[in-house]
Amino acid sequence: MRPRSASSRRRPAATATRRCPPDGSRVVFVSDRGGSLQLWLHDASSRQTYALTHDDGARFFYPQWRSDGRRLLVTRRHATRGELVEIDLDSQLQQVISDTTVDVRFGTYAPGHGFLLIHRDSRGSRLLELAGPRATPRTLREQVAAVEVDAAGGHIYYSRADGSGVRELRATADEEQVIAAVGNRFAWHVRDGALWYFDADEADHEQILLRRRGLADARDEVLWRTRDAIDHRSFDLSADARRLVLIRITRNDTDIGLLRFLRTSR
Repeated sequence: MRPRSASSRRRPAATATRRCPPDGSRVVFVSDRGGSLQLWLHDASSRQTYALTHDDGARFFYPQWRSDGRRLLVTRRHATRGELVEIDLDSQLQQVISDTTVDVRFGTYAPGHGFLLIHRDSRGSRLLELAGPRATPRTLREQVAAVEVDAAGGHIYYSRADGSGVRELRATADEEQVIAAVGNRFAWHVRDGALWYFDADEADHEQILLRRRGLADARDEVLWRTRDAIDHRSFDLSADARRLVLIRITRNDTDIGLLRFLRTSR
């Protein structure tokens, strides 16, 4: 299966994290093309690209779309503390979701309502749940590296900081089992009923593989192979998993690529 690709080069740009919305028509990413690292949005349908933030004293990480595509979350760090910020795309108004007691390393929307975030302190990294903006956080799990929400099924998946694999969050930790062991505990996504991650090709060390593991049937597939120089730690997929967004590393700048998978069967 060969993906069709469309990419755009812009200089200068030092793109860090990027995120594909539910319909795959827009991409948000962090870039210094305006002189400082800010959050940007590219709309493929209108071919417009513009900055969503204008805060020279902050660093932005891990933008996350709301399911309706009208708002997004981003982790904003000032000095040594991070906070979770929600941006309304129509008005571009910002609202701080976390309170000052939390050092946010990552945040996303919880199933239904509320927010999930990873907080780090002297005890390590913890997965917290917030019922609403500035709400008192509730600890769900300790020593968590990354968290993802399956929008279709409403399930929560997380990877542990010890690299022991991806698990589905259950009522108690004793009920949980490792779904898959991934090479990088931060570099994986759950989309369209499957776990997606890049892996090394043991038969060809110059090639990397994009793998799909079904959550219901545990079926493993290789969906794409490449020898291109890409940042396999930083990628995303649309909600239907038909579009893959990744960063291709070049000598002079960084290229954001948009790939469409052509599937003949499920």
